Amino acid sequence: MKKEQTFLLALLSSAFDSGRAVPAPDFSEKEWKAFIAESFYQAVGVLAFSLCEPFMDRVPSDLYSHWNRAIIKTMGRNRNVATAQNELVALLGNRPYLILKGLASAAYYPNSTLRDFGDVDFLVEEKRQTEISELLCSNGYQSEGEGNDHHIVFKKPFCHLELHREPPGIPGGAAGDKIRSFFGKILETAVLQTLDADYLHAVFRAPASEMHGLILLLHMQHHMLEEGLGLRHLLDWGFYVAKTEKEPFWQEALLPLLKEVGLLTFAAAMTKTCAIYLGAPEPEFCRNIPDDLCAGVMEDIFALGNFGMKDRGRSHSAALTENDGNSVRKKSAFRVFHGIVTSKHPILQRAPILYPIFAVGEAFAYGFGALFGKRTRPSKLFRSAKERKTLYNRLAIFQTGNTRSDFPTDSIS
Repeated sequence: MKKEQTFLLALLSSAFDSGRAVPAPDFSEKEWKAFIAESFYQAVGVLAFSLCEPFMDRVPSDLYSHWNRAIIKTMGRNRNVATAQNELVALLGNRPYLILKGLASAAYYPNSTLRDFGDVDFLVEEKRQTEISELLCSNGYQSEGEGNDHHIVFKKPFCHLELHREPPGIPGGAAGDKIRSFFGKILETAVLQTLDADYLHAVFRAPASEMHGLILLLHMQHHMLEEGLGLRHLLDWGFYVAKTEKEPFWQEALLPLLKEVGLLTFAAAMTKTCAIYLGAPEPEFCRNIPDDLCAGVMEDIFALGNFGMKDRGRSHSAALTENDGNSVRKKSAFRVFHGIVTSKHPILQRAPILYPIFAVGEAFAYGFGALFGKRTRPSKLFRSAKERKTLYNRLAIFQTGNTRSDFPTDSIS
């Protein structure tokens, strides 16, 4: 682990215990730049800046000015997200809804204003999807992604909303059925959250704590298996555990469900990783997780960053980690390529006949890029895929019973 990464973890750990001493960094200007960049890659920029206040006299003045401007920009984006959510809540009126992640996660932070935000994810019941879509469009939003099975995106300047019919990340099969049953009364059990601090003012309906925990885990496993997790995801989980670990729902409802659906090992690994590297609480259910598994999780986080933004090549390798016996399926590479082509050229949704033209162009661009070191070579993609597959197999996501010889999922209690 690099110096700037070690210092970033030490800083973040002080958010769980304000009395914890953080050694002053002995950084060169280059190392300060690397530390600042890492905090943004991990989507913890505002929190890191705030916690670094005792050491600001060590930051070169020009670099500090640049850093300060970047933080102001991030906080402005955070305010836009809160404003967009407040506008949405006002439009929805008395209609049942939930805010997913985002400000709902910030409510578990010691200071909710220090979480970096992305967009506004919200859930309404399926029978109201058309009604809500028409409501938003009539109020200046434009819809995108109607063909997406999971959500519809609504945009207007400085606003990005995602309308969900159920929490994202739910698998198919029996595990998915059990999770949907658990979420059966998610709207009825919603709680009213009020955030009122500094520039962040919001009142909204959030999931009950046991529901929120499962939403976080589903979101985390999905992004870990796809683009990649950032430290913001880990902090969301760590602060959630810190605030709720003594609540009876853990033993009465959440842990039994996680064991049934094959998420207990993953939840335990994330919890112990938070305990080791962030100083978060270490509940009994996570104590048997091997330290080296947590080290692998942290290595993956620092390799990829939030949503894979540090290493797009390694991030794209996720599609190559599917099982085909004991090997990595090379035919998945074509699915990666197809996804890149369609995402970079939205016109293909309206004119799919143009696909061959764009596909050939992207193939040539990739070939030249790989030749001159600007694109990830296929050999590196497959090597990365194998490394990630080894880690993910140990997390036993959505596997039940004795799925691992080194640490059986059904041994966790």
